Amino acid sequence: MKSLLCFVALFALYLALECPQEVRDASEDLIDKYRNTSHHSAVVLGTTHIPSNCTKQCVKKNERRVSSRLQAQQECVDTCCKWALTELKKELVL
Repeated sequence: MKSLLCFVALFALYLALECPQEVRDASEDLIDKYRNTSHHSAVVLGTTHIPSNCTKQCVKKNERRVSSRLQAQQECVDTCCKWALTELKKELVL
């Protein structure tokens, strides 16, 4: 189980490279805030999936590494990550 958690954490860090630093920092803070609560696993799962979900929304598979579209794609992912984190925070408050 411990090795699975390590893998998930490393995988999350790999995926999170596509989100802006402020979103990654806020995600880590959110995980720490809910560490010893019943919501911890949902927070970890939610923050881990934000980058990949946003990448899927913003980038078509056949255009993933097209340099002419890279800046627009990254801007879309940045905006999506910020929005998704805000929505996750709202859900946790409810």
